[in-house]
Amino acid sequence: MKPSVLKPIIIILVILLSIPFDSSSQSNSVLTDVRDGQEYRIGNINGTIWMLDNLNYQTDLSKQLTPNDKSKYGLADVGGRYYHYMEREILCPEGWRLPSWKDWENYLFYVADHVDSVHIETEVDEDPHHYHNNYGFDNPDFLFYDGNPLNLSPIGRFQGEDFIYNFETPFADYWTEDEHESYPGRTHAHLWEVVNVHSHEHHMNSEEPDELRRFMCRCVKE
Repeated sequence: MKPSVLKPIIIILVILLSIPFDSSSQSNSVLTDVRDGQEYRIGNINGTIWMLDNLNYQTDLSKQLTPNDKSKYGLADVGGRYYHYMEREILCPEGWRLPSWKDWENYLFYVADHVDSVHIETEVDEDPHHYHNNYGFDNPDFLFYDGNPLNLSPIGRFQGEDFIYNFETPFADYWTEDEHESYPGRTHAHLWEVVNVHSHEHHMNSEEPDELRRFMCRCVKE
């Protein structure tokens, strides 16, 4: 092939390789966790790469749904483990981290603007003993609709030895980071009819094992 023909082809390839992937083009990408060989789908959503599956890395204090729980609540296809707050620092694979409140906010507004045309109301409570961000929607099915970019679904939480699936409505809880957190290492996101990102000590005390909550985990990277 003549050099004059090759030049435009090379230019086209450079342009194509420089175009950033969107969430749909990344939907088949896979992260392999070298710690245990497990694989997770990943996707680029508005500039942040998210795990599209719940973390299933086994730790000493994590819990998993029993077959009876999965059958009772119709969660046969839901994977992942529920983690103790004391293990947050070891959850994500190397190069990945827990999502921040800002990561959740960017995701919510991106989906509202580009996918579901949902109006979001925000509220920040700066109480130093219970700092939290609230996000309310005019569509209660906004978070868990079929085909949502993060593959979110109601997954509940563990409280002590008990699995809790409904809190007025089905919900999902995830470990999160927030530089404003009232209680270090305890920030989490409640996803249901609204999203609450906050930090508190109640239900997060190892001296009260019957009340201690465990949440699932998604990891992100830039």
